[in-house]
Amino acid sequence: MLQYKHYRPRNIRILHIILIIAISISLISGYRAFDGGWSGVGIINRDIYYAAHHTFGMLSIIIMPILFMASILDQIAQIKSAKHGNIIYWQFAIFISHIILLGLAFALASTGWAGAMRGGSKVYIASVIEVPRLFAIVGPEESVRIYAIHKMLVTPFVIFLSIHIMASLYHGLILKDGLIRAMFGWKKE
Repeated sequence: MLQYKHYRPRNIRILHIILIIAISISLISGYRAFDGGWSGVGIINRDIYYAAHHTFGMLSIIIMPILFMASILDQIAQIKSAKHGNIIYWQFAIFISHIILLGLAFALASTGWAGAMRGGSKVYIASVIEVPRLFAIVGPEESVRIYAIHKMLVTPFVIFLSIHIMASLYHGLILKDGLIRAMFGWKKE
């Protein structure tokens, strides 16, 4: 059985945890902020959900390229240090699954940002800091097309993320091979 003895560097582990939290909050707040069947009134209203969706989506856009490059370098180091062919195969499979997951997450977050910018909306972090406009305003037609892509990417991302979570739980709870400890840096008792 493959045992995970490689612990990711602390900076990768911290970014990984922050990204998990940011994507989770962005997904949940996005579903609630754009829920047409909800009145938008309550202790946490639609504006707060909308601000959380933008803030944590932008945080994800900032973190993902850094984590992506660090993960690529880390995975390459693990593949080079592996001496058994089966380990190299699994390391490569893990590497590809992370590229797909981060790519979908980045596409999801960046199309939301691009859709808002192209439609003329301003994007704020924490409802205070205005995100610089990197896209020209073209009007609502193109913005609607970009938002359609943004919404279309949610389903494959959630499906792939669910498979990813189930696989890590399988490793942690059934195989007990140390994957969860290696991911988050917990030491074995």
